[in-house]
Amino acid sequence: MSYNLCYNENFSEEVFTITSPKLASENVYNSLKDKILQGEYLPGVHLVESELLKLYPVSRTTMREALRKLVDDEIAEQLPNKGIRVRRISLKELQEYYSIMEYLERLVVRLVAEKHGNGILHSLRDLLNLDKEAILSGNFELHKEYVLKFRMCLAQYTDNEPLIKYIKRIHLVTGIYYASNPLNINMETSHAAHEKIFNAIVSGDVVLAESTMADLIRHAIDIISTSDL
Repeated sequence: MSYNLCYNENFSEEVFTITSPKLASENVYNSLKDKILQGEYLPGVHLVESELLKLYPVSRTTMREALRKLVDDEIAEQLPNKGIRVRRISLKELQEYYSIMEYLERLVVRLVAEKHGNGILHSLRDLLNLDKEAILSGNFELHKEYVLKFRMCLAQYTDNEPLIKYIKRIHLVTGIYYASNPLNINMETSHAAHEKIFNAIVSGDVVLAESTMADLIRHAIDIISTSDL
């Protein structure tokens, strides 16, 4: 595994006029996904094929494939006779996703703590350093980005494809909710928790790594549960 890919992927690269239809649809998918997660297309907004084709120089087949993938990944939903719209996530659904997230990410840190290597440690350390810089500059969006990349880097290191897939999907779905309902989390507290997880992995302390991840996710659930959103 090339660990620097844990956080150097550019999901916003808009390259559409390319030969491979599969790659073109993947690029359109990633671009639309990013716009949804950034709040440009809010939950409930219809993704109209004819309008999107004015923005993306691709064929109808390529656009439909990209939209189908958004539906498959539960980012959008297909409505009978009404087309496709950005998925709406209820507060109850969000809490349920977090409950699943806690179980899966505890498993991730356990697996990584048991078999960590220098490659994963360097990548995680770099991400934490970048996150610290984002916090010092007061950039909450960058903080969210680096935390997500930290968590996905952990998942990727397990080499467990189903686990990686489910964690990625959960983060995508929760990201849709937060695009229009920001989560009020203290950046320093979040960073400290991820530092603690990193240090537990370095020392091979599986119990501490698991409990810290669980506490981190339960704290988010508590904030959601007491939110007036």
